[in-house]
Amino acid sequence: MDMEELITYGDKLIEFLKDDRDIVGLKHCPNQSKAIRSQCDKDFNQIQNSIEDYTKKIDDCKQKAVAAESESVSEAELIIVNDIADLEHQVEEQSQSMKKHKKDEMRAQMKLSMYASVTKIVPYLDDQSKISGRILLC
Repeated sequence: MDMEELITYGDKLIEFLKDDRDIVGLKHCPNQSKAIRSQCDKDFNQIQNSIEDYTKKIDDCKQKAVAAESESVSEAELIIVNDIADLEHQVEEQSQSMKKHKKDEMRAQMKLSMYASVTKIVPYLDDQSKISGRILLC
């Protein structure tokens, strides 16, 4: 950018930010992002706790498998091996779910940013029972 364009851009930005309504609207964006982030963190923690539970169950099954090996009970071994495989599959599904949830969170944040940029409307996400937002005037 040359200096003249940069000065023009700065002047337009100053004019835009002079309006208190625009500043208030922009202040709502971090709050909305924090609400989305808070919900995603909550979901992430639940999934992580589930993964930890499944990991503990896998460890228990592995210990049972070791104990069953020493007893040479082939049917018990087969049941335990199947349990371990099932639990490992569940852990993998939880891990996939967690990755998908993170991806969805990023997509939602980018959509909110894009909608606000394109429509000059910042939605209020605090009250899910009604549709409301703030129009940003340029």
